[in-house]
Amino acid sequence: MFGNVRKSGILCHITSLPGDFGIGDLGKNAYYFVDFLKNTLQSYWQILPLGHVGQSASPYQSHSAFAGNPYLIDLESLIEEGFLFEDDFYNMPEFNPNLINFELLFSWKMNLLKKSVVKFIEKGLNNAEDFKCFCKKEAWWLEDYALFMALKDKHCGKPWNKWKKNISNRNKSAIAKAKKDLSNELLEYKIIQFFFFTQWLKLKNYANNAGIQIIGDLPIFVDFDSDCVWANPHLFLLDENNNPDYVTGVPPDYFCEDGQYWGNPLYNWDVIKSEKYLFWENRFKQTFAMVDVVRLDHFRAFAEAWKIKANKAFSARKGKWMHGPGKDFFDFMKSKIKEFNIIAEDLGIIDKKVTDLRDQCGFPGMAVLEFAFDEGDSLFLPHNLIKNQVAYVGTHDNNTAIGWWSEIPEEIKNYVCRYFSVDGNNINWDMIRNIAKSVSNTAVYTIQDIIGLDGNARMNFPGTSAGNWNFRFQWSMINDFHTNMLREITLLYKRNPK
Repeated sequence: MFGNVRKSGILCHITSLPGDFGIGDLGKNAYYFVDFLKNTLQSYWQILPLGHVGQSASPYQSHSAFAGNPYLIDLESLIEEGFLFEDDFYNMPEFNPNLINFELLFSWKMNLLKKSVVKFIEKGLNNAEDFKCFCKKEAWWLEDYALFMALKDKHCGKPWNKWKKNISNRNKSAIAKAKKDLSNELLEYKIIQFFFFTQWLKLKNYANNAGIQIIGDLPIFVDFDSDCVWANPHLFLLDENNNPDYVTGVPPDYFCEDGQYWGNPLYNWDVIKSEKYLFWENRFKQTFAMVDVVRLDHFRAFAEAWKIKANKAFSARKGKWMHGPGKDFFDFMKSKIKEFNIIAEDLGIIDKKVTDLRDQCGFPGMAVLEFAFDEGDSLFLPHNLIKNQVAYVGTHDNNTAIGWWSEIPEEIKNYVCRYFSVDGNNINWDMIRNIAKSVSNTAVYTIQDIIGLDGNARMNFPGTSAGNWNFRFQWSMINDFHTNMLREITLLYKRNPK
């Protein structure tokens, strides 16, 4: 069971890996990263959600809760398989190796993927047994996803509630006609998903064989403009025009003083429960087929969610707490899924209802060291940590350790130095070392903090919509010092159970 043994790992999303094609992908550098984890005696690779991202590039806002992200597909593998050729790259943009330019990347890479689909079909592989098996096995989500994306393309990228009414309302005859008219486009999206899942499961198998487990991330909410809401509007709180009636977010907290207006539609839990939680059972099963441990994002919403009346001001200040499905929901999921390894993301505004639900379910919560020095005897201070917990210096939503250090007041710096008995000159390693030696059975460090990068390498600024998710590192940033330090810390604090 996850969390019962002292182990550690590294948080680095796939997109942040090095590579020549504008974004980290499922190719050779992902395998090199697994090797790096193994060489440094780590047990976990934590990543962000793997869904098909939209224009925001946020892995927490995807077009599907089930489909994989096409932009992570390894192009070199497609060349090796004869689905792409060197000439196809003649107009490749000059990508910045340290930052992802999503606007430049999206159209260029999707065009290449569509070229590879043509070659796949020319070779007759759309009739190959492995592809047919994939389509049959995944039909329960793949059919809706492929049609949704084809229709979205046809409607110039508009959200589904802006499509023709007979399509947005899923009129049976209109849907049947669309499937016939767009059959080529549907096949295209199915093949691209086949590429993704083939490559991902191969990488996961390599990691598992190396003794590395994947910690994945499951956002509790889905994007309104997704196949899930379009195909299942009855599962969400929508108005008579299929617009979100109430949306998600959080009230003001230490992430954002104005709160956050996420805009995702809220679930109609009464309807979902009446259908025996089938939608969520499918989500969990699909996610656990792709990863070994699931970090359940915004866990508190399973106890209570912040319910905001949809508004044009995008204000999250006015709202109220709405009851979530609670313990019965998790008891049901445990009865359906044997290895239900969950991390509860219990950060932000947390009350007794949330902690009681977490503890009743036996899920480890999270402790973030960067939050430990804000006030009083914080539960995140190392002396207050517990075994059934995942300790972090920071997550993808935090500044890097060095960036955090550069911004905190001098009195807090003084407190940190006295608490750790350090001078602060190597604050990233001081903080890594202190969560490594804590009693928490699981410790996770970001790749930015291992390398020692400043705030310019931050992954995400919660509550903002621009300039996020674009961080990448280069192998030249990592040397024997980093490898030896990680190995020493892992061995010293008994986090290598092999």
